[in-house]
Amino acid sequence: RMHKKGDAILVERATGKQVHHFDAGDVSAPQDITFSANGKMLATINRTGVIRLWDTATGKMLHSMHTDASEGLYFRLRFTAKDKTLVSTTMKYGERFQTSQIIEWSTATGLAQARKDGPQNMYWCQALSPDGKLLAWGGRHSKRLNELVEVWSVDKQDVRQTCDGVRGGVRLLGFSPDNRLLAT
Repeated sequence: RMHKKGDAILVERATGKQVHHFDAGDVSAPQDITFSANGKMLATINRTGVIRLWDTATGKMLHSMHTDASEGLYFRLRFTAKDKTLVSTTMKYGERFQTSQIIEWSTATGLAQARKDGPQNMYWCQALSPDGKLLAWGGRHSKRLNELVEVWSVDKQDVRQTCDGVRGGVRLLGFSPDNRLLAT
């Protein structure tokens, strides 16, 4: 569970007992939180775009990474490549529109390995594919675009597919573990 003061708390599901309290001294709760596939690491990103990587066995902070994002926008995280890479999506205010960036981080060093431009004016509803190669996003509330989902190729930095007609608008997105299906 995420604590309202900005730290994260790891709780044993069966007993409800607190295992670790991951405290970075923030005053805002994490915006996204994700476990590595092997469960040995936990990554959080706060509303200012700061990523923290934690050791789940000890509760120790392994790395703090800064994304250079605009505070209060929407961010997502995903472990890929057998937990050796953490992928983040961040947004930043520009002069005429919001820009987005997809960053691949080394979990061993905490350093950015690659930075790629993402879609402009991306909205809050986002999902990264399990391999980190696709970004789906939707939910913009203008000109019926709330019923539109774009699937973005991270490597090619362009729209790979558009899905139209999501009745009621896009609220949640999720990829299947094999990247073949996208649910809205």
